[in-house]
Amino acid sequence: MDPALAIHRFGSKEALWEAVIERQALYLKSYLADFRALQAQTELPIRARIETAFRQMVDMTFGEPECGMLIARISSERGGKLDLLVEKLLRPTYDALYPLLQEAARTGVIKAQHLDVLYFMILNAVTMSVSYRHVLGYFNDGLTDVNRLKEDMTQFLTVNFLEKTGARSGARERARRRAP
Repeated sequence: MDPALAIHRFGSKEALWEAVIERQALYLKSYLADFRALQAQTELPIRARIETAFRQMVDMTFGEPECGMLIARISSERGGKLDLLVEKLLRPTYDALYPLLQEAARTGVIKAQHLDVLYFMILNAVTMSVSYRHVLGYFNDGLTDVNRLKEDMTQFLTVNFLEKTGARSGARERARRRAP
C-alpha cells in the first residue's frame, strides 16, 4: 500500500496497524467463544475437547494464514506494536485455550510439560506451518491439498502433544504434578 494512501485512509501508520489488529481480533472472536464453550462441555471427555480445540485452531489459522507471519514478525520486536498484539490477539487466545490445557494436564491427557511453553509451541507449530504451507509443495506435492494438510496438522498435534490413549498412570501423575 502506498504510504500516502495509508495516511489518507487511516490518519497514520500506527492507526493502520491498530486497524489490522482490530480486524484480526474480530476474526478471532467466534473461535475464542468456541474454545470457551469447549471448557464448559464437561460431558465430553477432555481428550475429545482438546482434539476439537486443535482442529479449531488449525481451521482458525487457515482462515487467516498471514496472521502467523504477523505474529512472528511483531513478536521479535518490543514496544507498542507487541503490546497491542499481546493484548488483542495472543492473550485472548491463551486465556481461551489455557484452561483446556490445564484440565488435560491434570487428567494425564497431555504429556507432562510446562503448559505455557506447550501453548506457544502449539501456536507456533500451527501458525508458522500454515504461513509457510506453500513451501511444503517443494517437498511433497500431496501437502498442497488444504483439507489434507489440515487433517495432517491436527493429527500431528494430537500425536505429539497428547498422551496415547490408556497411557500409564505414572504419566498421568507426572502431568498432574507439573500442571499449575
